[in-house]
Amino acid sequence: MKPSTILPLFLLLAAAALPAQAPRTPVSPSAGYALARIALSGSEAARRQAAGKLAASGDPAWIAPLVDALFFLQADEREPVLAALRTLAGEDPGPRYHDWVELVGRRTGLVPPPGYLDWKGQLFGRIDPHYRALFQPAAMALLRPEEIVWGGVHFDGIPALDEPPHVPADAEHGLDEREEVFGLSLGGEQRAYPLRYVSWHEVVNDTLGGKPVVLTYCALCRSGIAWSAKNLTGGRHTFATSGLIYHSDKLMVDRATQTLWLQITGEPVLGPLAAKPAPLAMLPLTLTTWGAWKRLHPDTSVLQLTAAFGARWGYRYTPGAADLAREGVSFPVWQRSRLLEQSELVFGLRLLTNAKAWPVSKVTAEAVLNDRLGDTDLVLLGDPDSRAVRAYRRTGHTFKADPDPSTVLDEAGRPWHVTEESLLPPAGAENDKPLPRLPGHVAFWFAWFGFHPQTEVGGKP
Repeated sequence: MKPSTILPLFLLLAAAALPAQAPRTPVSPSAGYALARIALSGSEAARRQAAGKLAASGDPAWIAPLVDALFFLQADEREPVLAALRTLAGEDPGPRYHDWVELVGRRTGLVPPPGYLDWKGQLFGRIDPHYRALFQPAAMALLRPEEIVWGGVHFDGIPALDEPPHVPADAEHGLDEREEVFGLSLGGEQRAYPLRYVSWHEVVNDTLGGKPVVLTYCALCRSGIAWSAKNLTGGRHTFATSGLIYHSDKLMVDRATQTLWLQITGEPVLGPLAAKPAPLAMLPLTLTTWGAWKRLHPDTSVLQLTAAFGARWGYRYTPGAADLAREGVSFPVWQRSRLLEQSELVFGLRLLTNAKAWPVSKVTAEAVLNDRLGDTDLVLLGDPDSRAVRAYRRTGHTFKADPDPSTVLDEAGRPWHVTEESLLPPAGAENDKPLPRLPGHVAFWFAWFGFHPQTEVGGKP
């Protein structure tokens, strides 16, 4: 036998030894969703038969609906659905629902069969009827709705604060100097939002300097962000918590249109406003301490809630109480980076299509960090005492620290005054203009990377 004939003969023999592949039996969308419903709620024999038929279709499009069904099944009821998922996926990430959601996330080319939004709305409607209205069959989706999961609280189950009460800085409010607050300055008015309140309520619809604002917080991402709440018609958006999660970030809902918005990007992603998306405008917000904010802004007001108000929802308004209540809670995030520790706090900044993150510890250690993002020269100012980070444009200048923390020195040694809105040029500097502040925010590294996977990392050791 010639050597050239050995390999083809070997392949023929090997192929003959392989088991024959089972024939596929495609199912239509309507029939497939009917089978998924039986796999979810029928008798054991019916569940097994229905899941088997979906597996026999050989169509991986049915992975997402079956993963949704998995969430609603008890551990001892899951095996028929798990067996179908293993067949369709060709791998086994395990019995956990969240692991299968991450598999769906990694497989970016998976597209559920037509009718998926209606399926998801009806299914999540078992948790709360409001979800049927959010997952309208014809709704515009700018994210993958198959990766939306329930966060464990019902629609509006975390009560937003609407125009909450505030008091002057010198009033009795019980805040410690070292306590963390979010500081916001707008229209000549300043206000502090203690984390002890924001971490429970997560959405604050407020008015500051005569302008509508919304302060949003995702405890899972450690991201507190302030946005202009002005809408395109000159009115205002007001937001609530949907109870839904996407890549471990909370999905907010605007009350007027029932559109879902990403907290970390301020973008409408599912519903009427996603059809012509107009992202919210981010405002400069400072995570700092009450003592540091009050020293800079002695005329500030501060959000104040009573213990009795918090008791209505079982909230204990003491620093760290909300974090303790949520300890160990996590949700699927499939896109991760090992450049930094997952829970490293970073200051993230996005300008147009460019994004960059700096470890907060690095910025506060440096105090003044000159850097660049895209075509923009910028400077980050970090306070090692309060751990506050602020970013400004530095067009044509290079700055360094000044012993006076209220100023920074430029390349000529001239002092620029630091304000919440801008860096003000030295007195008499006619050719210099104020350098505006850039709106960024603090978040865990995993959260920033999950929504900005092309991000740069600045200030690394």
